[in-house]
Amino acid sequence: MLVDLGHQVYVDDFEKQFLETSAAFYKKEAAEYLATADCPSYLAKVERRLAEESERVKQYLDASTEPKITRVMEHELITQQVEEGSVAWGSSSARAALDS
Repeated sequence: MLVDLGHQVYVDDFEKQFLETSAAFYKKEAAEYLATADCPSYLAKVERRLAEESERVKQYLDASTEPKITRVMEHELITQQVEEGSVAWGSSSARAALDS
């Protein structure tokens, strides 16, 4: 594992690029999925992706990466979409799902 070379090497030479690339990937994925999904389906997809990424971190990356990738994903998959109005969050079921 890269972290065996030293935590700073891991952060500088891998993690920064990983997080930037992941942000771009999830931004694109959000746009593609929102083009066809309703809010509850979208939120279920987000929940699955968060769980999948968490599992990948546990298997392949340093544990310190998990909260960072989670923040990136939440920003790209939820925060950005709310701010841009990309999905109709106004229904009570959608609002309840988002608040949970």
